[in-house]
Amino acid sequence: MRRASGVAVIVVAAIAVDISTVILVALLGVVGHELPTPGGQPTWLVGVAVAAYFLGGSLAAAVLGRRLEAIGPRRVASAATTGSAVALLAVALGGQWPPVLLLASVASGAAFGLTLPSTNAVLDGVVAPRRLVVVLCVKQAAIPIGLMTSAYVSTAVSGVGWRAPFAIAAAVSLATVVGFRAVLPAPPPASRPLTSGYGPSAERPGPGLAVLGWVTLLASLLPGALTGYAFAGLVAAGFANQDAAHLLIAANVLGIASRIVSGLLVQARPELTDLVLAGMILTGGGGALLLAIGQATASAVGILVAFTFGWGWSGLMFAGAIRRGLGRPALAGAVVQSGGMLGSAAGPLVMAVTSGVSEPRLGWLLVGGLAVAAGGTLSWSLLAPRGR
Repeated sequence: MRRASGVAVIVVAAIAVDISTVILVALLGVVGHELPTPGGQPTWLVGVAVAAYFLGGSLAAAVLGRRLEAIGPRRVASAATTGSAVALLAVALGGQWPPVLLLASVASGAAFGLTLPSTNAVLDGVVAPRRLVVVLCVKQAAIPIGLMTSAYVSTAVSGVGWRAPFAIAAAVSLATVVGFRAVLPAPPPASRPLTSGYGPSAERPGPGLAVLGWVTLLASLLPGALTGYAFAGLVAAGFANQDAAHLLIAANVLGIASRIVSGLLVQARPELTDLVLAGMILTGGGGALLLAIGQATASAVGILVAFTFGWGWSGLMFAGAIRRGLGRPALAGAVVQSGGMLGSAAGPLVMAVTSGVSEPRLGWLLVGGLAVAAGGTLSWSLLAPRGR
């Protein structure tokens, strides 16, 4: 077994790679509304760009997901991160043109769709089974870390212009590729079945994979909407740009903490996975409904609740799916990931379509209601009698 310090470095490098492929869509949520498109920016552009990101990831995972191990997880992650850096540079140079913005979003999303399972495979080969659930939940913090970083960078270089954050992120992403390849052994660690960390495979209580797939689809509209419209929603509620950025940083810190705490809880008590999932999704949906009020205090509380609970469940959903995978963790993960990325693509589209009606409030009402429905569906499936 690899020394703990070496494993920790690999985990940090894997998280850094994931952040590098999510930073473009994170920046779109903070500075995308300021891009000076010819003729004025359409209200739907950022929402469509965020949706294109998630659709690109869904398509890439569906087409190439089964070949990741054959190609090599390290090679895929490195190439995908490099591609995301190129997409960031394209936005920095030509993001004012909608076709460039949309194509770059698709490319970066495809990179994320390939990088996430690739880094999972790398970690599966080096992390002890008893710690794998916690590590997977911590690894899901790459998205809130990316959002938090984007909010900080955009605030720090606010006087330089909108191109600077994308250019800086492109340079950092290329450096991340070099660091990632340097810390990994050669050849890359072999992957073992993820189910080894979850106890006996015969114990699979609760709803099946199909239910989890639908729950993930409905619940993921909220994370997708938060990606593109959390900042705009706070500004619409009356917050200054800098205050909105600081509030988003705090919300993402809470989101990271919730992933760690929930991972530790479920690692110790795996039978609570579905119960914790349902509670987090329901509570997160309530946060989105607070955002729909449109008042400053309600929006501040809503954004904190939505990020903490409405986005903090992703690692647990992945763990719960693997426990039902019948020895096929890749298939189980694909079911959840396909639902999650489709939902995440639909979320910003809902916000884009409704943003011209009553600002973001109607959109928050819709995505919050669907999250509550998802949590309710999961709760009902836990209570429904099951035949043997």
